[in-house]
Amino acid sequence: MVFDPNFYPYPSQRRLIFSPRAAVTTSQSLAPDVLNIFKNNT
Repeated sequence: MVFDPNFYPYPSQRRLIFSPRAAVTTSQSLAPDVLNIFKNNT
């Protein structure tokens, strides 16, 4: 799995910077966490 340094899948990180590759990678492995981040920050 490749992590993009511009992507921070952590709830404590208020600024979320997405790249296409990171979005695809995390959508496959961290989908529940990402959804929770969106619910908390939007």
